[in-house]
Amino acid sequence: MKSNKNKQNGVGMIEVLITILITAVGLMGVAKMQTMALKSNHDAAQRSMAIYYAEDIVSRMRSLPVAICNIATHKTELKCVNAGGIWSPVNYLADYIGEVGGGSISSEPSPNCDSSSNVCTIPQKVAHDLWEWEQLLDGETEKSGVAQVGGLLNVDGCIDVTSNQIKVRIAWDALDSADNLATADACGNNGDGNFKRRQFTVYAVK
Repeated sequence: MKSNKNKQNGVGMIEVLITILITAVGLMGVAKMQTMALKSNHDAAQRSMAIYYAEDIVSRMRSLPVAICNIATHKTELKCVNAGGIWSPVNYLADYIGEVGGGSISSEPSPNCDSSSNVCTIPQKVAHDLWEWEQLLDGETEKSGVAQVGGLLNVDGCIDVTSNQIKVRIAWDALDSADNLATADACGNNGDGNFKRRQFTVYAVK
């Protein structure tokens, strides 16, 4: 009788160990799924931010006043250009062309075109728009103390203009590797094989 009791105790211990093992494996799977879900949610949030930032600068560009060329003197606060003997307003959309991000604009342009007390020329408004846009991209407008809590990671914002056609691209680093979406486009692609790179592109017409 004693021998049988010991055998039953041994079998019970093995069952407990197997149960613990199965539970541990299950918990590891749940933890991995939660990690993947967090990364997926983070990527989705970052892409939503990129879409918002792209629409922000497109809205600014579309609201840019149309330059007025004074035919009599060809001199106003707005530039005129002579093409084939015909004077016409300068296309100030072209002043937006370039790449920003990572603090490339060291300080806020003057004057502050958001202030109702300041009257800005179109070039001044463009310069201020680009500075404000970079502040958004870099997360300078959202801080907890001195730490940036907004913006995109290692972000690059690129603007191209052809006549009245606008192309805005935003590239940033995600948390996990995927296809290098930036290789097809120069914006934000430094050729280092960074497979965490993501990119969003929007096209618009003024």
